[in-house]
Amino acid sequence: RINLGYGYLRFMSAVMVYLLSYTAHRKITFDIVKKVGIAVYLSKGGNIFNIYSRIRYFADFIHIDLIDKSFYKDAAEIDLSLIKEIDKTWGLKKILHIMSKNPSKWIKKLNKNVDVIIFHLEIEESIEGIINLCKSYNKQVGICLILQSRIEEIIPYLPKLNFVQVMGIDEIGKSGQFFNPESIEKVNKLNELAKKYSFQI
Repeated sequence: RINLGYGYLRFMSAVMVYLLSYTAHRKITFDIVKKVGIAVYLSKGGNIFNIYSRIRYFADFIHIDLIDKSFYKDAAEIDLSLIKEIDKTWGLKKILHIMSKNPSKWIKKLNKNVDVIIFHLEIEESIEGIINLCKSYNKQVGICLILQSRIEEIIPYLPKLNFVQVMGIDEIGKSGQFFNPESIEKVNKLNELAKKYSFQI
């Protein structure tokens, strides 16, 4: 017979109550908390240390934007060495958002440094082929919709997608634009589709 004592039993009871309360709180309250990421451009002159010194680990993931001249004629020169700096600086999930008419060349170069690859509907390559390429590298994959994109165009690919991203600005590639509330309508329609297909927005 083991006599654990009143103090020990009281402590264990308190631990059990705490664990049950915390689990319920996390399940109910934390469910509405969304994850927040920091966007970093793979552009010449980008200062990863400067961004890290302000953000550190307050973000849940790093969103890496790569835009080339095929998508935006005034796009800055791409600096692929920045992705290695990002990799060394943050041990967080990394999402690569490729804004290019030919995403396959960037996927082949950068797949080892990221967890998720997102590309656009408006490409000159086979969308099905790009999805399969991402999956061949064991990466999660997503498609990005711009304001002009039609929801109907993405539906055939939803069974194979992990993510759908919605742009909230009028013109890709320009910083400092105002948020366009029309994108909320797209998000609302996608929320309905997400009940049938298992993708995140």
